[in-house]
Amino acid sequence: MGFKLIINNQGQFITELKTYPSDKIPLHFKKENAGVIVAMLRECKTNFTELHDYLEKIARDVYHS
Repeated sequence: MGFKLIINNQGQFITELKTYPSDKIPLHFKKENAGVIVAMLRECKTNFTELHDYLEKIARDVYHS
């Protein structure tokens, strides 16, 4: 899971959210850790989505004021 904030050479703000496929969790993590991994990914997605929305609002306000 990852989040990027990119500012390109034209001054545009771009946010990128990468997620981890939940169907791959059993393949890459021990069974006893799967619940924690799922919970962490869910919380990351929630928080990164909120951050994306917040940054998008700031960019809109700046460019449209």
